[in-house]
Amino acid sequence: MFTLILAGWVYQAACNAAAAMISVPLSSRFASIMFPLAFAFLFANFNIIESAGITPLLLALFLSLIIQEFLTRYVLFPEENQALSRRLGVNDRLVSISGMTSPLITSAGVFLTPFILSTSILLVVTYTTPGLLSLSGWAWVVLSLTLGLLLDPLTAVVFETDFSQAATACLGYLSIILVAIGAIPVASDGLVFQLLLCLALLNVRITFMLEFAYKQHQDMTSFAPAVIALFIAVLPNLAVIVERL
Repeated sequence: MFTLILAGWVYQAACNAAAAMISVPLSSRFASIMFPLAFAFLFANFNIIESAGITPLLLALFLSLIIQEFLTRYVLFPEENQALSRRLGVNDRLVSISGMTSPLITSAGVFLTPFILSTSILLVVTYTTPGLLSLSGWAWVVLSLTLGLLLDPLTAVVFETDFSQAATACLGYLSIILVAIGAIPVASDGLVFQLLLCLALLNVRITFMLEFAYKQHQDMTSFAPAVIALFIAVLPNLAVIVERL
């Protein structure tokens, strides 16, 4: 419980400093991160599907992303999601694609694209670097879905912005994800680090969704919780990095 309180304190402290600059109610941002994080914390303490080869970190991240997606889509930002659907429905690029196929196929393609991309990335990694991803079947599926959920906020970026802005935003977002992956402690598998990484990724994901999908302008300070969480999470790796200098 202390770990969860620490994660909540880190997020709340960072958000309090940025609250005056953010147009979205702080309570909605807080709920979209801390509710999924709390549930993932409780669930990751039980080795319910340990036999499937799914690590607590992967399980916690997957569950927290699923819950965040549900909350943002149906509870916290339903009107913003409807507005996004209407915008994509009249988007010139998607209308052109729909004319060559059908509206149903186009809608399914937009929804599935992040997951197709995540599966393709994992397949490339699996076959180009054998042994890097030593996962069971279910763990592989969960990892693919998790990566797809992380990539999902980029859908609006790709279809609603020009190439240069889309490329910059996508590369920046993916860079943060890579930093989070690199922050996984090599010398510790404590739950506190799992929660910090989940906190960072949940914060970055909702920030990008608010900025690009929901058209709620976010100040740079919106990334403060992720920056603080990643800073704390990466500290155990400093000793290993110094040894290799």
